[in-house]
Amino acid sequence: MIKSIKETFYDLLIFLRNPREREDLNQNLGLKIKQLLSILVIDVVLMIFLTIIISGIEEMGLIDTGSHKIIKLIQELPIWGFMFLIVIIVPIIEEIIFRLYLRFKDNLPIQFLILLASITGNKNKERTQNFLLNKWKKFYKGIFYSSALVFAFVHITNYEYSRTLMFFIPLLLMPQFIVGLLIGYLRLRYGLKWGIYLHSLHNLIFIGTSLIFLAGPIEKVNTVNEKYSLKIEEVGLGRHEIEYSKFDSQSVDIKNVRLKTLISLLLKKEESLIEFNSVDKSNQKININFEKFSNKIENRSTIFKELKSVYKFKMAKRNILQDSWTIQIVDTISLFKHMGNSSGSSSAQISKTMIILKNMNLTQLTNVLASSYDKQFHTNQFISEKFNFKIQKSSFKDLKYSLKSDYGLILKMNRREVEKIRINFNNNENGT
Repeated sequence: MIKSIKETFYDLLIFLRNPREREDLNQNLGLKIKQLLSILVIDVVLMIFLTIIISGIEEMGLIDTGSHKIIKLIQELPIWGFMFLIVIIVPIIEEIIFRLYLRFKDNLPIQFLILLASITGNKNKERTQNFLLNKWKKFYKGIFYSSALVFAFVHITNYEYSRTLMFFIPLLLMPQFIVGLLIGYLRLRYGLKWGIYLHSLHNLIFIGTSLIFLAGPIEKVNTVNEKYSLKIEEVGLGRHEIEYSKFDSQSVDIKNVRLKTLISLLLKKEESLIEFNSVDKSNQKININFEKFSNKIENRSTIFKELKSVYKFKMAKRNILQDSWTIQIVDTISLFKHMGNSSGSSSAQISKTMIILKNMNLTQLTNVLASSYDKQFHTNQFISEKFNFKIQKSSFKDLKYSLKSDYGLILKMNRREVEKIRINFNNNENGT
């Protein structure tokens, strides 16, 4: 096998010096498999080398690849669906788009021009075909390298824009460029399907390995001192639909809550009144476990301070006029049927279909509704009593009906001056 890898490597170098549309004369299946595995080994070695360099730069704080679109996709799809998409569907589609045309006879635009010329007669067809073939051979090196370059640059959309990141884009896209060259080599030697095989194996190895590292929560903070203990984790891959949050005087327990929702809870601010300069970072799901040992510290401010340190953001405030839905009590009997324990801890459990709140006042209710319905809510009725709510999460019209019929609450539209907060993640000089 080592001999095969060496021979393939030397043949690859010769090919890359002057790429030519040349099919290997030996089309033996065993040889094809051996060549595929040899190219795969070369691919793995080069990718590991580049990964070490990119990881080193990331460790220095110069770039942040944590907002890579692949990570977002992993969180939105079940693992089997994600792997089927990445290992089967994507390689087939991308190879048809980026490598099918590398053979003259498979290049659809060229063949279409020849077909048009054939309408005027066979002589014109032959002249056109010979002219295009001569140009094809003359500029083939540029055509081949351009295919790999375009393939690499398409992957620039995987990254969230920042000025610093743009400086490192040539390095970040180098893995895709090299893979494009390797796949192109195999495609020309043995056909399009062998390029697809290599593409699939590449994704299986490198993205599959990433799943292992992203499978569990990623610990960001684990602090224990004489005043408190705090653990902050980023939720790993997979879809986690149930959100859970519990606050009391001594502890905070939060599971699978987006960073933007968490900041809203900590600031006691409606989520729609907080904007972020990084959508991906604001949507990162977080677990938090906090317990305080001293009554001299405040739960929310302590956690918020740690979050600012971990995610390197700054906060700016401004006042604006905005439409808002005011929650008003019209039937106290209906509302007080759902009376909770005023001294008990508050908790929220939110899924795609249901909102379950325990021991929450009306202000807390407005915060939850704002994050769930992406609208402004507030209340002018600051009563100390806490209530239990179980609300079917459907249309806004159904929400209004449920609040009135079950809890004696109505929603009334008005316009008011509100304080809006902007969270700026300043790591890597995000330019959005």
